[in-house]
Amino acid sequence: FFSCTSLNMMTHKPDLIECGSYTLKWGESITDMEDSTLHAQHNDVDTLRHKLCNDGYLLLRNQIPTKLIDAALQVVASGLQSTWKCVDTDECKTIRDLHIADCSTGVLLTGYKPITHHKQMQSLLHCQPLLSLMYKLFDAEPVTHDTKWVRVKATGEYTDEHADIYRFADNARSMLTVWMPLMDVPICKGPLAVCPQSHLLNFAAATAAASAAERHNYYDIGNGDRENMEEIEVPAGFEEFNRSAVWTTTDFRKGDIIIFDIRLVHASLVNRTRQFRVSVDTRWQPKECIPYWNSLYVRFPQFMAITHSKELEQKAELDDLKNSEHAYAYEKTSGDEDNFTTFTDSDNDVVDQLDFEA
Repeated sequence: FFSCTSLNMMTHKPDLIECGSYTLKWGESITDMEDSTLHAQHNDVDTLRHKLCNDGYLLLRNQIPTKLIDAALQVVASGLQSTWKCVDTDECKTIRDLHIADCSTGVLLTGYKPITHHKQMQSLLHCQPLLSLMYKLFDAEPVTHDTKWVRVKATGEYTDEHADIYRFADNARSMLTVWMPLMDVPICKGPLAVCPQSHLLNFAAATAAASAAERHNYYDIGNGDRENMEEIEVPAGFEEFNRSAVWTTTDFRKGDIIIFDIRLVHASLVNRTRQFRVSVDTRWQPKECIPYWNSLYVRFPQFMAITHSKELEQKAELDDLKNSEHAYAYEKTSGDEDNFTTFTDSDNDVVDQLDFEA
């Protein structure tokens, strides 16, 4: 085990990496992530979108103000200690260092609103740099799920390989995940790892099964039967694909994020330290891709006006189309009173159909 308090741990790469249920060899079946930060700095959105489309992920360094991260981590640390008493504060250790008390395990804080919806956490997860980035990637109003996935991993813990799409099977159009560490997370502390291009596999069977499971309550996401869930956590053909795949991970620093396609297969490395590893992931979509609006989503005022303006433009275009249809039909039937009533009924059908499609 490692303390991971010194920066030299950020460069150490063991020969064998435990990633989800796999043991991978560094430099062969797992390697360092490609960094897309320069493209973001140069506002090269086309390249970012191409990378996201082709490989399924973007690694972006130093995107989030560290002051916001520190404030949010303090909320997590205080909550862990006050509610679960799992932080070791003996021998001058501080809560912020998150040393693990004897026999303590990690905690999934998703849905625990005293932490996920604390003002400091919300300020971080809805910060302007992140909102602006998502707006550029979508070229549309970005909205996020109200649920926030806060994960606390203890010694020896990790997340199995999976794709998130099965949790959102019917409502995942253009959905992206943003994974954000709330501290430096070197290899030894169990960072996220992704399997590039796995999002291009056939997810049809997996998403259909997930939809059926949700409709019939076959499993519960929080306390589900692992055996029943495994079949729909990765797409068909992934095991064969994985035989030649090269996973990627990296030493994350506070302020870094990774954005990835909701279909991308990912996992975490094992936390080999005696400190908790804390991360948060959030889900994002263009508002125009959400079929049914409800309180599960969060909108941001600075982008609502943009959406409203686009909606007005679309309405004006539709009105012009309707008017042109009326003018054409009237010209075709002018002077023929017997056909005029027939034209009106037919034209209303056309307009109704246009309204439906719009």
